[in-house]
Amino acid sequence: MRILLVNQTYLPDLASTAQHLGDLARCLAQRGHDVRVLASTRCYEDPARVHPRHESREGVQIRRVGAFGFGKGARWRRIADSIGFFLHLIFALLTEPTPDVMVSLTSPPLLPVIVAAIARLRGIRFVYWAMDLNPEEAIALGYLRGDSALAGALLALAGWAFRQADPVIALDAYMAAHIRRHGVAPERIVVLPPWAHHPAAIVDGAVNRFRLRFNLGSSFVVMYSGNHSPCHPLDTLLGAALELRHEPDIVFCFVGGGIGKRQVRAFRDEHHLDSIRDLPYQPLDELPWSLAAADLHVVVMGDAFVGIVHPCKIYGVLAVDAPVLFIGPRHSHIGDLLAQDARAAGQMVSHGDVAGAVEAIRAAQALRQRSRGREIIAGQFDPRVLMSQMATVIEGATAAKAGA
Repeated sequence: MRILLVNQTYLPDLASTAQHLGDLARCLAQRGHDVRVLASTRCYEDPARVHPRHESREGVQIRRVGAFGFGKGARWRRIADSIGFFLHLIFALLTEPTPDVMVSLTSPPLLPVIVAAIARLRGIRFVYWAMDLNPEEAIALGYLRGDSALAGALLALAGWAFRQADPVIALDAYMAAHIRRHGVAPERIVVLPPWAHHPAAIVDGAVNRFRLRFNLGSSFVVMYSGNHSPCHPLDTLLGAALELRHEPDIVFCFVGGGIGKRQVRAFRDEHHLDSIRDLPYQPLDELPWSLAAADLHVVVMGDAFVGIVHPCKIYGVLAVDAPVLFIGPRHSHIGDLLAQDARAAGQMVSHGDVAGAVEAIRAAQALRQRSRGREIIAGQFDPRVLMSQMATVIEGATAAKAGA
């Protein structure tokens, strides 16, 4: 089977979608399929870096197309880069050898609309892997007025793309509910959560080299790791860091990238908080060490983003048996997971509840216990099982076309 996977980012980029797509592509190639990837030449975190235009990785053929490389410093820069990527991508999609199925992720916004249109034009089966939902995300962020003509047009385009897909893959039940509002029949939606990366490469009983490299010593490490997005507001966590500024044994590590890093740095500098460490994304082979270095992981989701985004960092956190502090709405995929399985050693507080966050951090420091979350990952979120299920869904899409 010839399978074409399309997304803005791909390995070796460290963005979550790049990593998950790399895992899926490798799984499909191992199952004997001819797998090709279309992505951008520009590095996600540093657009000045350029990846090779043609490359082969673990049996997967990668073709990367150009983009302007304005960067992510302002919204207009992101939009311009997306337009440049789309212009090159459309030509590539029209000239690629005809695959049996096209699979589109959702970065950048409107990507599934373009892939769906060309798939329909060329008579190719289309699978929509919804890693987030736009324009709903832009509306929730306030970038776009929900009652504007532009929002209405973008919602119509998004709905059209959903209805072209068979199937649509949603990451959780809340996201599936959003997708059904676009007129997609429930039987055409498959709910499959993402998976943890490197769950087997956990470091037990060894001196943690991440702690050594960043001089963390025996400190109690509270970690936020991943994309610092406005969808995951950090005000409550930063407020807790300020309240605990006189606790020399507590260190707050903000690991990763995203525009929210500017808020972290500004807050640290304004309040002279030596307890806040600003650290970059870690290479994939260092990820088990960095995640295992935390005594308490913080996962955050804005109240308005339930079913629109899906913070998948929770799976990596559980894979290293770290306790979790979730700042966000109880009725969400993370809230449901922590509520249904006490082994996750998770605590939940609402946005704005700085006192509750401080209490949760102090309680975790007093206990310093592991969560047994690895048992959860080995069960319902086993990466090998989820990747196999995802591959089966994609294979089924082509089988459905053959029988049509």
